[in-house]
Amino acid sequence: MNPAAPEPTSLPSPSKTHEFLRDVETALASQALPLFEEAARHARRGGIEVTVEMDSSDPLHPQLRLAASNPGTRTSHYRIIADAANLGLVHEEFYAFNDEIRTLPAQLASINETVIDTRLAAFFLKAFALPLDYVTERRQAGFW
Repeated sequence: MNPAAPEPTSLPSPSKTHEFLRDVETALASQALPLFEEAARHARRGGIEVTVEMDSSDPLHPQLRLAASNPGTRTSHYRIIADAANLGLVHEEFYAFNDEIRTLPAQLASINETVIDTRLAAFFLKAFALPLDYVTERRQAGFW
């Protein structure tokens, strides 16, 4: 079980779980992955080492992970992990400079441009003091 996720009150049916996991993997690949890759390109231009990977090795907890570090330092990450037991997700940020882990339980609908842009922008600003300028340009005035 995912330690960041709340304990389920009852397990969903296998068919609901299968459908949910299929929907998560589709949303991660089609909606979140392009945003992670865009943030990675921007960060690399700023000298940060970044990798982005989809990981389905745990079939009940597929995830999309962005790992980033300054050369020669420990790696921080932001990832979105499926929580099949609760039919939800967990957005997780790990900051290597202070060993802080932040988790936010969420629903599948949180895999969208607004939420992910906001989470990635906050992650890079806190971890590396790197603003994702394109996010500010993409958002309407008053969003922040």
